[in-house]
Amino acid sequence: MPAAAAELEQNLSDFTNQDNRGLINEIEIGLPEIQATILQASRRLVNIREHSVSAQRVVAVRTSLNTGARQLDLWQSALTDSISRTDRALAELTKLSALWTGTRDQAIADAAPGTLITQLRASLSTINRTRDRLEERRNLALEMQGDVGIELRRISRIDAEIESLMAQSRAALMRPNSPPLWEVFTARESESVMQDLERYLTENTAVLGHWARQHLFGLFVWGASFGLVLGVILSARRRHLDALEADDRLQTATTLAKLPFSTSVLIALLLVPLILRERTEAFAWITTVLAVPALLRLIPTLIPEHARSLARGATAIYVLVRLAYLFPESSNPARLLYVVSEVIIVIGAIRFLRHASQTGARGPLLHTIVRIMAALAAVAFGAHLLGYSLLGATLIQGAATSAFLGLALISVSSVAAAFFRLLVILGPLQHLQSVKLHYGVMEAQVRRGLFWFTLVLWFLNSLRGFTAQEFVFTWVGGVLEREWQFGSITLTLGALGWFVLSIWIAVLISRVLRFFLENDVLAHLGLPRGVPSTISMMLHYGSVSLGFVVALAALGVELSQLSIMIGALGVGIGFGLQNIVNNIISGLILVFERPISVGDVVQFGTTMGKVTRIGLRSSVVRDFAGAEIIVPNGNLISDQVTNWTLSDEMRRIKIPIHVPFETDADTVIALLEKTAREHELVAADPAPWAVLEGFGESALQFSIRCWAHSSEFLKAKSSLTVELDRALKQAGIKIPYPQRDLHLPDRAKTAAPAAAPPADESE
Repeated sequence: MPAAAAELEQNLSDFTNQDNRGLINEIEIGLPEIQATILQASRRLVNIREHSVSAQRVVAVRTSLNTGARQLDLWQSALTDSISRTDRALAELTKLSALWTGTRDQAIADAAPGTLITQLRASLSTINRTRDRLEERRNLALEMQGDVGIELRRISRIDAEIESLMAQSRAALMRPNSPPLWEVFTARESESVMQDLERYLTENTAVLGHWARQHLFGLFVWGASFGLVLGVILSARRRHLDALEADDRLQTATTLAKLPFSTSVLIALLLVPLILRERTEAFAWITTVLAVPALLRLIPTLIPEHARSLARGATAIYVLVRLAYLFPESSNPARLLYVVSEVIIVIGAIRFLRHASQTGARGPLLHTIVRIMAALAAVAFGAHLLGYSLLGATLIQGAATSAFLGLALISVSSVAAAFFRLLVILGPLQHLQSVKLHYGVMEAQVRRGLFWFTLVLWFLNSLRGFTAQEFVFTWVGGVLEREWQFGSITLTLGALGWFVLSIWIAVLISRVLRFFLENDVLAHLGLPRGVPSTISMMLHYGSVSLGFVVALAALGVELSQLSIMIGALGVGIGFGLQNIVNNIISGLILVFERPISVGDVVQFGTTMGKVTRIGLRSSVVRDFAGAEIIVPNGNLISDQVTNWTLSDEMRRIKIPIHVPFETDADTVIALLEKTAREHELVAADPAPWAVLEGFGESALQFSIRCWAHSSEFLKAKSSLTVELDRALKQAGIKIPYPQRDLHLPDRAKTAAPAAAPPADESE
């Protein structure tokens, strides 16, 4: 019985520890803030319904609710889990209560000792108290769940209303919703506009307060990041300003260091989307106030000279459009500000394009963007003139936001490029071998990556500025999800895109890893020659293979289906891929057995050269004439190949020398060995040695043998031959010419006898 009581006490303790009081307290504290945000959003929708406003304002209301909606979803999920756990605990307690009640009744019936019955009753009392506490917690959780559910339904209704208002706003784009611009402003409308302005500021101030209380930690992190960046820049300026000014490549970094506050503000604003995912209109105003002065200070440094006037104009236009955003789109003050902005854009674009045409300045992408912005401004001007205020406001807001965002992103990209130069020239990256050898290539790649990243980010945010992001994403998503059936295989453009992207990313990662491994890691590990290239190649093919598997998964191909592909590959090998597979297997043999490594000097047939690359199918040999010969790996394995540098890179030099017969042999041997030992390119071990090889037809035949590094073999042989010739001449030893005895026959003796005179016929 004591053991059972102890076990019961442990079980009840476990049940008691399932306390949801902390969650309930969190909801009780945070729910009123969310309720106030929902109420504020409802009031803003009431005001929006009274005016014809752009979809951008309606989206701003949804943005203010996103944080609260996510928090309510988290609470709802946590409450559901808590209630489920409590229900299971209550079921267990019901079983325990029945068990211990039966035990007590049996003990009473069996006239058990009083102490035992008392202990049983105490245990039952503890079980009942625990069950009462859990039921109380469950009821409280159910009540909280009901409150959270009510707010979620309110947000759902508001979201549906927002969708309806956005549809109405888009439909109203092509309808006149205000008088023509040439009509005179009325006093009554002016008073209404001022009331709208006051109400707008009041509402956004309240929304900003609620939002700030919900994002205190994020605001603290953002402020801390600004302080950290400012401290780093000030420290770098104090320590390295002289070094920055001494290097022309760091001119941009020098200017940024001299403007630490503006630079820190720009970098901190770049971090806002990463730290604060959801932002209100009022906070956007605050960031605008911070960004405009910082950009104006940094434009002469970060923007090319031919585009600085455009940058200042884009900043001024953005300020005017943000001021106009304080008023309803159809109000006269907003329309006036929009029209002024549109006129400035058109005039500025014409002047810029004319100046670029006269000076021959290049920049097709910039010129195209300027033409598009000018066309949008012209259309917006016509829309405002004729009373299509929503259409005009949407176009000019999108154009101004897009231009200002492009300016900000170009500035941030220039700051990032300057920071990269600072890291690789004066920072810790300057000691990397890859930086010392390939600084130009690395900088070009970083610039190219920043350009494409900036362009993609600008395009996506420009869609948001025109409130076309949802429409474009929906259309693109529909295109990417369209299915094509090929037998039993179903493909989509999205799957094909992920397939290509996965392989491209795998190849890119492999190249980056190999670049730094080959230059900064493997070269300093003291590995045997050829091993670094083997590791690099296996890393490359391993990364690509992993990327290929991921790409197949993105394509929707199950790994179990690879057996079909392997079977098809086997059939292909049987029909005509034997040579390719042979070369691939030979490449693996070269990689792991390493009879030939990168950097070896090899000779096969009449070809001799240095191995520069060993691939999976073929290898590249560069001969000493500069030609690169692509050799199938199968040939390097199956044919006879002479590797001059397999075990070491030393190569023997043999130079034959002939001297006259009368020369002392010991003197010649000593002279040859002394000259070779003193030569700088000749290895000291093994020591050079000279021998008398025999007697020639006209001279004594000597030879000198020594060793030199294979990379300097020809140079060492030529230089040593010159030194030996000089030493023999200084010693008075001449190299004899070949002598031949020429025996010429005596023509008088060997000539045929003269013919006898004819006999006298008379005789």
